[in-house]
Amino acid sequence: MPVVLSVATLNMLTVLGCGALIGSERQVRGRMAGLRTNALVALGAAGFATFSQLQGLPDASGTRVAAQVVSGIGFLGAGIIFRDGFEIHGINTAATLWCSAAVGLLASTGQIHYALMMTGLVMFVNLGLRPLVKLIKHYTSAGVPAPRVWAIHLECLPEQEAAARGLVLRALTLAGLALQEIRVATTGGIVQLTARVTGAGAGEAVLTQTIQRLAAEPGILHLSWDLAEES
Repeated sequence: MPVVLSVATLNMLTVLGCGALIGSERQVRGRMAGLRTNALVALGAAGFATFSQLQGLPDASGTRVAAQVVSGIGFLGAGIIFRDGFEIHGINTAATLWCSAAVGLLASTGQIHYALMMTGLVMFVNLGLRPLVKLIKHYTSAGVPAPRVWAIHLECLPEQEAAARGLVLRALTLAGLALQEIRVATTGGIVQLTARVTGAGAGEAVLTQTIQRLAAEPGILHLSWDLAEES
């Protein structure tokens, strides 16, 4: 038992160091799951795996424990991923947490060399491949947000049509949005004006501010917007 205990302790210390090393890169970059989170995830995965290897436990299966650890880390990683407008953040950090759990499982079973190798590979992916990603983005359109097209729907009286067109053009210019086309239709004495606009990298916040600016103008009977379908 003392030998087993000492080996398990060595494995736990190795796991703790590997998890902290992986998390240090996330910590430096200001991500949500940093040094302590990655260290705790790796240590927790190792603890569960070590528990399944203890003698005298009924129905103790290392493979089943490992499967539960993998699914559990999936839920933890999902909590880190969030949406900011049309952008998704936290996917790489969630994947890093998943790898930290794998390092913990490897080291807890005594496969220290595999745990160290995986730690080095994770660090290489997060640090060593970053210049390559920047190089690819520089020479290709990868990572460049595609221009989004929105449709602004506006209703006004016929005598206000010219003024409404001018308001739309001024508001779009101030917001840095480009006008693609304007369609005008008249129904029941009401002018229905639809403007298709686009902006590279512009988000919902920019368009919302533009709509609010237009809504404050007199003569506008109805105003709304939606994400237009690509023509």
